[in-house]
Amino acid sequence: MSFTVEDLDEAIAPWGGEVALDGKPVWPVRADWSTEASERVDDFFDSADFGHRTLREVRYSKRVISVSLLLIGRPAILDFRRLVFTLRGRCKPFRYTFEPDGFERVWRLNTDSVSIDYLRPSLARVELEFLEIEE
Repeated sequence: MSFTVEDLDEAIAPWGGEVALDGKPVWPVRADWSTEASERVDDFFDSADFGHRTLREVRYSKRVISVSLLLIGRPAILDFRRLVFTLRGRCKPFRYTFEPDGFERVWRLNTDSVSIDYLRPSLARVELEFLEIEE
């Protein structure tokens, strides 16, 4: 079952979580991983065919990770919603430490829409994609 809310006038309190020195929110690590994370790197390139040799020059690479987070308890769900409203979809970047990397990088959401699947009133699952931003 799926519901779409139109003309949402809900007032969401500002996110009061950790903020980095550069003003970007720091993604909270309090949510549990419910499935494995995946990672992909897409190369975007210019190519030219000179008949005997093909030239291919990579312009940039795009690294995207997919994670599934389990939000346990109403406070965790509300904090997550506050963060999503603060980020305004993929508009604003945030800092996040992807566990396999081990150090903090700048990311943004890969899409503007975020879907929260409620398993129970106080238990929810979120499927997200993060796009790494080069600094």
